[in-house]
Amino acid sequence: MEDTTFWQFQQRGMSPVLLEFLSRASISLLTQAREVLKDTREEQWRFAVVLAHAACDLQTEQAINDLIELKQVGYLRAALQKTKRANLDNDCAKKVYAALSDGDQPWLAAKEPTDPPQADWWSEWSASWQRRCGVAHAGVTVTHDEANRTIDACEKYVLHLMRKVEDLTKPKS
Repeated sequence: MEDTTFWQFQQRGMSPVLLEFLSRASISLLTQAREVLKDTREEQWRFAVVLAHAACDLQTEQAINDLIELKQVGYLRAALQKTKRANLDNDCAKKVYAALSDGDQPWLAAKEPTDPPQADWWSEWSASWQRRCGVAHAGVTVTHDEANRTIDACEKYVLHLMRKVEDLTKPKS
């Protein structure tokens, strides 16, 4: 299963160096979410939604920790310990991530022509986060398609964080 997982991520254009940045837990959770999605029972699809977002939380924490190490600002960990969750839906995590990632803010829509556009995956990821909250806290049902879109959005979220960390850790020429 592990070889299949790495192969799947390499098929999405990830370099071996980039794969090193993805925690094994995030890979496992995203892979397990895809496997669970094969089940025909709706309660399994809800479980897939929760698993996919757990991967996002873990990868966010990994990315922020990697950036804290890179920038040598370990004192920022105290701010993150006070947050309720480790994903970019959380305002504190957003601020810390944006500061550490040299201003990467995939959630912002461009206001000026020179501003970077909102990440193409952000709206779907944000909707999937709301879906996850509904599943986890209110037992909301999801369709197979909604669960699949959630996993797709979570994979894009995780890949974005991984690529940003990889870009920032490359030696500057």
